[in-house]
Amino acid sequence: MLLGGTGVFLVARLTSWAPAPSGPLPAAEALGTAQGEPAPFTPTSLASGIAQRGTAPRADSAHPRRSEPWSNEEYEAVLEELREVLPDNVYWDWAAPTRDADVLGRRQVRAHRMARVRAEIEANLADEEEIRGFYTEQWRDSTDYVVFFHELLARRGGEMTNRDVGLAQRAIEIHQTRLAWIPRRIDEAIARRAAYVERKSRWLAAGKPSGFGWDKDPSDRSESR
Repeated sequence: MLLGGTGVFLVARLTSWAPAPSGPLPAAEALGTAQGEPAPFTPTSLASGIAQRGTAPRADSAHPRRSEPWSNEEYEAVLEELREVLPDNVYWDWAAPTRDADVLGRRQVRAHRMARVRAEIEANLADEEEIRGFYTEQWRDSTDYVVFFHELLARRGGEMTNRDVGLAQRAIEIHQTRLAWIPRRIDEAIARRAAYVERKSRWLAAGKPSGFGWDKDPSDRSESR
C-alpha cells in the first residue's frame, strides 16, 4: 500500500503538534540566520511552485479509482518516477520508506538534535540564530512534503484508492498548516527569549539570590545541554 506506511506515519506524527496560535498571522519574514542569510523558502514561492503543478485531484472527484492499493512493485515504480522529478526533495532524506541502516541512523541523529533544540527553545535557552535555524529546517521539510504529495496526486491521483488520496491530501493540509504557523512561532520564541534575559538581568541587578542557574551569563547554556 502506497501510503499505508509512509503516509500514515507523516499524518500521525504531525497531528500531534499543538493547535495554531489564535489571531492573525504576521507578515512572513526572512527565515534565514541572524547573519542575514536569505530565506530559500517563502509562502509566495511555495504557492507559485504548487500552482505550476496544477490542482491536485480530490478524493471525491470523478476520477475512476482502483479498489486495491498498489503492489510493492507498483509502489516502487512510482517512487522512482517521483525521485527523478524531485531529486532534491528532503522527503527522500527524512520520510521515504527505507531499510538502509545509514539513512535510518542519520534520521535518528537528526531527530535527537531537533528534539534537543526544541527543548532549548521552549526553555528560553536558545538564541535567535538557533531559533531561526530550527524553524528554517521545519519550513524546508514541510515545503518539500507539500510539493511531494502534490506531485504524487497530480501525476497518479487517478490511479490511487480513495483512502490513499485522502491520506495524501491530509498530509498536505497538515504541512500547509505548519507553514502558516512558523512566522508566528519564530516571533514568539524570540520575544520569550528576550523577556527571559531581561527578567534575569533585572533580578541579578537587584542583588537577589541567583539560584536556578541565574548566576550565569544568559548565553551560557553549557550545563543545560
